[in-house]
Amino acid sequence: MFVRYKKVKELQVKNLKPSEIQKETNYSINTIKKYLKMDGFERQLMVGKISNFDVTNSDTIVKSVGDNQQELINDIIKLYVDDGFFDADFTYSKGKFYSKGIVHQPRLKFDVNPQYEDVQPLTEAEKLNNSSLKSVIVDLPFLVMKKQWHSQSLVADRFTAFESEEDLNEANKQIMNLAYSKLANNGILVMKTMNTSHDGKQLWITPYIFKLGFSIVDEFILVARNKVLGTGVNSKILIQRHARKYHSYFYVLKK
Repeated sequence: MFVRYKKVKELQVKNLKPSEIQKETNYSINTIKKYLKMDGFERQLMVGKISNFDVTNSDTIVKSVGDNQQELINDIIKLYVDDGFFDADFTYSKGKFYSKGIVHQPRLKFDVNPQYEDVQPLTEAEKLNNSSLKSVIVDLPFLVMKKQWHSQSLVADRFTAFESEEDLNEANKQIMNLAYSKLANNGILVMKTMNTSHDGKQLWITPYIFKLGFSIVDEFILVARNKVLGTGVNSKILIQRHARKYHSYFYVLKK
């Protein structure tokens, strides 16, 4: 709401009429008129605070934990992405991050296997000028599963899986190297990831990605409301050897 309000007020300063603001934003006329009347919406900011939030109000403060990824991503954007949307999404897939209209669509969309006309092959991202992007978001698969199990697994049916830990690490390395080369200095990479397990062994992905050149700015934790349990593809999954992961991470990284 605040991002929309700010956009409308910025266009109002340019002496645009409501109908002209509608063309620029695609907001409804009623929404635009509502924001034009909300002159008291902006709060007095605390000295040195980088975000537009009243930190004395627990209802508006950004929290590090949540169970709705769209709201969590939107909070990250409010804090760290000045434009209000990402320059590029390198792993767009079906666009689940943006499906509920809470998060603005990225300016550029890429994926290894594009599923929509406006999504480009990831190889096209390699052609972008180096240091030309201000913000990038990525969400690589985190599952490791033998190929013969895929057809029997509910989880693998929903998400692409890697066949080995080495493949998983190499994919993370390549996507982060691509983001590093295309981001400008102080550019922001938002990366969704998760520590997972394979064949009874825990795979610690997060310590690996911290070694790949970025500075860590912030950490957000997405808690799963529910979890797909074992499907019987392997008897080993019926024996619990460690805590079941019910959370994933959104890391805010800076070049």
